[in-house]
Order: sequence, then structure tokens, then C-alpha cells
Amino acid sequence: MPQVRFAAVRAVARVAAHPGALLAAAAEDEDRLVRLEVARQMAGLPEHCAKALLEDPDVRVSEAAAGAVRRLCDELASERTERRRATAYALARLGARDVAPVLSRLANDPDPDVRLALVQESGGPVRQPGACDALSQHGLR
Repeated sequence: MPQVRFAAVRAVARVAAHPGALLAAAAEDEDRLVRLEVARQMAGLPEHCAKALLEDPDVRVSEAAAGAVRRLCDELASERTERRRATAYALARLGARDVAPVLSRLANDPDPDVRLALVQESGGPVRQPGACDALSQHGLR
């Protein structure tokens, strides 16, 4: 029953600290509404699941996934260090290569934990031109 799976996705997203792994199977659900709800919660999903949602044939699902990525990108400008750091981890984990240039700007972030997030995660943003130079100025590479 799609309604039960939809409700389960919503409940997991509300109560789990990191719902991504728990929601991964639902990213390929046959029901569009279930996938749409997963797309809204995609920050913690594994890369292959996020990619599937971004490329979903149903335009509402792919738009919701793209909207989630945009909202994450907006968080990179937060004044709160922990938000920038968590967002950097989430975007790097998604493997969203289109946001790599945005993440690369964090290589000059005043907080070392934010810069470290770029190094620890997938390595994608660090491979952008200039990112390694900026990180090496801070002793990270």
C-alpha cells in the first residue's frame, strides 16, 4: 500500500537523526508519491539514491530532489558553523557534482571543521581547481 510506505518515509524522516540509509530503498519505490517524499528528505541519502531521484522520470520527483539540493546550498551561507559543516557533509555525500564549485568556496571558511568536511567526504569538491591550494594554505590537503 503506497499510503503506508509514504507514511513510513515521513515518520522515519521525522524521528531518525540520519534517515538516509533507512530511506534508501524507498528512493526506488514504484509509487511516485513515496519517491516524492523521499526526494524531500534526500540530504542523507547515498549517492546512487539521490542520483536516481534527481533523474526520476516524474518531473515532480526530480524537481523536489533539485529543490532539496538548492535548500542545502542555501545553508552554506549560514552564519552558524555547525550548519555549514553539516551541509558540506550532506552535499558531498550526495555526490552532487553540480554543487562542487559552491562547496569549493568553503575551502576558505574561517572554521577548520568546515574545511575538514571538504577533505573527509567524497573528495569531489577538493578536486575542483583552486580548492587544494586554498586548503593547503590552512594545512589541509
